[in-house]
Amino acid sequence: MELGADIERGDLCGVSTIGKVDFTDGEIGLDLSLSVPDGQLESTSPCLTKNRYVLTGSYSFKGQLAGQGVPEKVLQTLRGEFEFSARDGEFQPSPTVDTALGGHLPILE
Repeated sequence: MELGADIERGDLCGVSTIGKVDFTDGEIGLDLSLSVPDGQLESTSPCLTKNRYVLTGSYSFKGQLAGQGVPEKVLQTLRGEFEFSARDGEFQPSPTVDTALGGHLPILE
């Protein structure tokens, strides 16, 4: 059985997503392009991290992601290239982040 879908305009946590998803002989094939020309981390970071991290600032992102495999292992097959830049941002206090870092956020310079 073969089934395929073209994604012409998708959104994953505020990240524009286009590409293809194929289901063939029990395997999933993915070929996706992801982009955010001028996004805000405040809205994207909680969604992508299941509310584990709260970040502020602006960012841009561009990526290509592809892979193929059985559903249980397809994430392990993903490969791609990414460009990411963030500016004017910081980690915001979060109980989950404080616990993970022992209550102390590192100072990054």
